[in-house]
Amino acid sequence: MKISELIEHLQELDRERARRDALWMMQFPKHHAKSLADLDLIERLDAEYPVGEAAAWSAAEARERVPQLRHSDPPYLRVRLADIPEPWRTRMRVSMHGSSIFETWAAGDWGLFLSDWERAHEDLRNYRTARGADQ
Repeated sequence: MKISELIEHLQELDRERARRDALWMMQFPKHHAKSLADLDLIERLDAEYPVGEAAAWSAAEARERVPQLRHSDPPYLRVRLADIPEPWRTRMRVSMHGSSIFETWAAGDWGLFLSDWERAHEDLRNYRTARGADQ
């Protein structure tokens, strides 16, 4: 890996960790202002400096486009890490912090991650809408 690729990877990892932390902290009212400011900055970075070929994908598009592989022993579906394009690969890795990182994940884990992503961003949209109505 070239130095420039490593720097880009670390910046993406930091961006996704910061996004995850800010979304987590939104559950605590005293942290709303800082979390929203952090999320606004991250969304601006996403728009101005997108990372990866799937930067514009929604979670639904990621669910549709990332192939699931069928294994027969035992029968279950898997998702290969190599088949998840950036930035979704890094987002999944960050969400699995503390877990072992494998070359494949259970398709159910991938689906749960995407559902959690959609739910967190829906909550954020609802909060911003309610906040806008209150101002």
